[in-house]
Amino acid sequence: MKALQLTAYGDPKNVIKLVEQPEFGALAADEWIIDMEAAPVSPTDQYIIAGIYGELPHSLTV
Repeated sequence: MKALQLTAYGDPKNVIKLVEQPEFGALAADEWIIDMEAAPVSPTDQYIIAGIYGELPHSLTV
């Protein structure tokens, strides 16, 4: 499975990487997998990626 990963703050073309993620294993009875084909990127997301939002998340792991 492929995913976009934010690796640092800065210019999106330099800090967002397409990475391979492991497939999910067996799910518990109360777990779900939701397949998403697209998701919007809001202006706030763009500011966080650029590192200029007022308060940035401490971890870049999503």
